Amino acid sequence: MRALVLLALGVAAFVATGSASAGVSAPCGKVLPPGQGAYFGVMPGWEFSMPTYDDSVDATSVPQFELSTGRKVVVAHWRMSWHNGLPFPTKEVELLWREGYVPQIGLVNWPVQDYGAPQPAQPGPYPNSAIAAGAEDAVLRRYADAARKTDIPIEFDYDSEMQAAHPWGGRFDGGGATSFGDPTWPDGPEHYRDAYRRIIDIFRQEGATNVTFIFHANTLDQYLAGSYWEPWEALKNYYPGDDYIDWIGLSVYSEPQFGVGPPQTFEQKLRGADGFEGSYAEITSLTDKPLMLSETGLYRMPSEDAKAQWVEDASRAIQSGEFPRIKALNWWAQNKGGDYDGYPTSPAFLNGFKQAFDQPFFDAKAQFSGDCSPLPVRTLRVKGQLLSWAPVPNAASYEVWRGSLRVATVARSSFRTSKAGSYRIRAVNLVGFGPFSSPTRLSLVRRAS
Repeated sequence: MRALVLLALGVAAFVATGSASAGVSAPCGKVLPPGQGAYFGVMPGWEFSMPTYDDSVDATSVPQFELSTGRKVVVAHWRMSWHNGLPFPTKEVELLWREGYVPQIGLVNWPVQDYGAPQPAQPGPYPNSAIAAGAEDAVLRRYADAARKTDIPIEFDYDSEMQAAHPWGGRFDGGGATSFGDPTWPDGPEHYRDAYRRIIDIFRQEGATNVTFIFHANTLDQYLAGSYWEPWEALKNYYPGDDYIDWIGLSVYSEPQFGVGPPQTFEQKLRGADGFEGSYAEITSLTDKPLMLSETGLYRMPSEDAKAQWVEDASRAIQSGEFPRIKALNWWAQNKGGDYDGYPTSPAFLNGFKQAFDQPFFDAKAQFSGDCSPLPVRTLRVKGQLLSWAPVPNAASYEVWRGSLRVATVARSSFRTSKAGSYRIRAVNLVGFGPFSSPTRLSLVRRAS
């Protein structure tokens, strides 16, 4: 009998795409604002995992959103809460990057966000006051170190809408008292500010230069769980400073002013009323950093036609130049059928959504402060019928070429083949292609039985 076998060299490396080799770093840097237009991102309708209320990230939700709306997505945003030792979501980061999206993590320091269930005494087991004092440094170092090891550009916002009536909000961890730190500074904002600064300092100490930090506030003119906004909750009291923050962000929904009356338009939400300058003017007065609409969506709209009109009006306002600092938008498509229902399923809403966002303005591609192109694939090896190579930092997938023919695109750093020829490999991510590896010739060897 005669068998066909391939020349064998080396060892296969079975590791998930995106995992970095020891001591190797892909210098993607931070996410920069686009030169023109705005990034389009989405929270596509993840399922919630209770009791932590974390989003269950999967490989299908964002592509399904793109398919149904025709809108290509740049950023995929999901939320996680601080619980069980704060495990870093490496799997989710790698999955979204592999699918072609910049991952954005929204972390809140509260373990349970189920508003309908009894909650622990506020401010919970991981208050900003304790984080600012260093009580969670060891946990945060593990978290930051894991973020660095992905070698993937990550957007990160902490305690979103911190001046709203969320359990992690400043009003529940010091409020307007002045017993902590600076006696002239309200404690709730000071705790948040100092906690976020400490988190960012730890990320820097761990070398996590691939993380972009966002200051994500709420629009102000809402009715907040039984009480209105307090003067000490002004954003200037919460802002960690330009030395720490890369982007500023706002949540913009169609809630009625102070919880009563008809839905507000996009412009009304940003402009404000009753003598208030408006959330857009307030947050942009703090800094020259680019502005992201960290959450944008609909709340209890009276009809599908009204939904369509709202998004079309929002799109026109964003493109008009009236709000020139807006460089990114995350569409909230969560809670299908709930109060915040932004998933365009009806023909009327879907048509309006396409009219609003199927525009060149929202076609901006992700830009980074470093060179995020994939690094070269190193020496190819074969063992039996398995072709393998060392994983490339920040690769999303790999193309396998035999001669001038691309024969496969694979997620892992290995490929099984039964054909001889000259093979080359190159890494791929949403930025583009890395250089080809040197060709490796695979020859058939005949062995007589």
